[in-house]
Amino acid sequence: MSSGAKEGPSVSYSILPIFGGGNYDFWKVKMRTILLSEGLWSFVERGLQEPNDLSQLPVAEIEKFEAEVMKDAKALSKI
Repeated sequence: MSSGAKEGPSVSYSILPIFGGGNYDFWKVKMRTILLSEGLWSFVERGLQEPNDLSQLPVAEIEKFEAEVMKDAKALSKI
C-alpha cells in the first residue's frame, strides 16, 4: 500500500551550523559531530593522504584514492 510519497533514493541531509564569528565552541562541537556521523572527521584530523606517484598504483588503489578525494571534498564543503 502506497503512502503517496515518491519512492526512490533516500536523501539525507543536515542543516549545517554557520559560523558567524561567535559561539565557536558550540559550532565546533556541532561540526565535529556531523562530520563524525558521516565518516568524514578523519579528513579534518589528518587531511587527504596523497600518493607520491598515482600513475604507478594499481587500478583498485587509484579508485580508492579517487573515493578519498570525494570524501575530502565533502568534508571541506560542509566546513
